[in-house]
Amino acid sequence: MKIPLKDDILDFIFPKICILSDIKLTPSNSNQYIDDKVLNSLQRVNKNDLLELKFKLKSDYSYSLFRFQEDSDTQKLIHYLKFEGMKRLGYFLGKYFANELLIRTEFNNANIFNIITAVPLHKIKFRERGYNQSDYICRGMNEVLNLKYVEDLIIRKKNTTTQTHLSIHKRELNVKNAFIKNLYHKNEFRDSNIILVDDVITTGATLNEVIKVLRKSGVNKIMCLSLTMAVR
Repeated sequence: MKIPLKDDILDFIFPKICILSDIKLTPSNSNQYIDDKVLNSLQRVNKNDLLELKFKLKSDYSYSLFRFQEDSDTQKLIHYLKFEGMKRLGYFLGKYFANELLIRTEFNNANIFNIITAVPLHKIKFRERGYNQSDYICRGMNEVLNLKYVEDLIIRKKNTTTQTHLSIHKRELNVKNAFIKNLYHKNEFRDSNIILVDDVITTGATLNEVIKVLRKSGVNKIMCLSLTMAVR
């Protein structure tokens, strides 16, 4: 498809720049946010990270893609995604994540899952931010996975405070009973196999609260996927 002349002019006046490196993006770059070389150089989780993740979460399966550390490019990426309104960045990263997931032989069991959903925001926080970044990651993933997408499967009834500087125990108390199932979707729970998507996993307290609700609702298998996970 031929690029309109006005887009050529706009790109000349306002060239697309990598948000992590300030490199000018070429027309052949896979996305309009991050230089492909920079994206592919982001630090990935390792086997020890994934083992730690397995012990943190009460799901049947779990996986994360990037290591999240302070002052890293991954932290910058999440900042842009959550606080700079870059919803489409989440969508692109979701597709990228899903394609990475499918080439890993240990996740051939992904085809048993039939529903995909994201960890929800409370309605107050949603109004403040205008969108749920995890939901956009989820939507991007589902363009590749092609499952039944249910946006509001779980409701966040408690407007929790930020978890950033809380201890593990206080994080657990902060999110305790913060989620309930959406009775409108009551038939989606029993014996379903669900993929649950989030942007960052730190202690796993938030995801474990959602998992608790899903288990009590009769869900069969649960896979937790996060774009990043915090590492020391």
